[in-house]
Amino acid sequence: MKAYFDQNVWEYVIHKLSVTKFKQKLESNQVGLCLGTHNIYEFARCFLDENNSKNIEKGKEIFQYLSDLDITYFLNQTDQLIDSDLVYALTGGKLLPFLDNYSIAAAKEEMLRLAKGYFGRARNFIHDREDGLAKDTPEYRRAIIEGNINMPKLKDFYEFRDNWQYRRDVLRKSEYWEKTKFLSDEKLFSEPGKYPYLNTWINAQLYFNFIALTNPDGPSKKSTSDYRHLINANAADFLVTEDQRIQQNSQKLCPYNRIYSWDEFEEMLRKD
Repeated sequence: MKAYFDQNVWEYVIHKLSVTKFKQKLESNQVGLCLGTHNIYEFARCFLDENNSKNIEKGKEIFQYLSDLDITYFLNQTDQLIDSDLVYALTGGKLLPFLDNYSIAAAKEEMLRLAKGYFGRARNFIHDREDGLAKDTPEYRRAIIEGNINMPKLKDFYEFRDNWQYRRDVLRKSEYWEKTKFLSDEKLFSEPGKYPYLNTWINAQLYFNFIALTNPDGPSKKSTSDYRHLINANAADFLVTEDQRIQQNSQKLCPYNRIYSWDEFEEMLRKD
């Protein structure tokens, strides 16, 4: 079995459980951990402020722990996961959602560098990404709000989610249109769990649209970030999170995912 942890669970594990004990529990229950680039990016934000020694030490501790765990499954980036569903739909060939051995080795090497405090390269990357998010997120939210001005004011999100015309409209306006325009709605939408990355992404876009219809401020920055964890979690057998909003949104956006709280996950580990 494979598990994907939300950030709040990683924070708890790193500060409460020794690497040795945790590895033994995971191995005895045959549970492998999936680590996504979004996890790594969020943790590496500890290094953004070079004058904040407390956060820097916290970041080093986190990456040392992750390195010592010797994680096997590193996920492809979110857009690559969505593309892998499109390849599957177009060709019938299913791609693994994980990095190849060479890329895994590179990811582990970078985590070790961060654990030792060599974070200049990561900081530059994150600064660039943060600047991009600061610029793009308001524009993205504004586009969602403006794009829904003339939409009917639906009271129920599931009217959005389960309407294939709305789902098709999301694809038509996206970078995935060329790959999906000759695929039928029946193929893409009738079994959403067959193409979970794509359908979770579509559901998230529809949810942001629904928020824009019911809230004049549109979706929050946190909402537009959390959905990446929900997409990534489809690569695992279950998602472990303490975030109640993510738990609730998972039922809306990817009901084919199994969700555990940390207590439920820990109880499962005790059964060995």
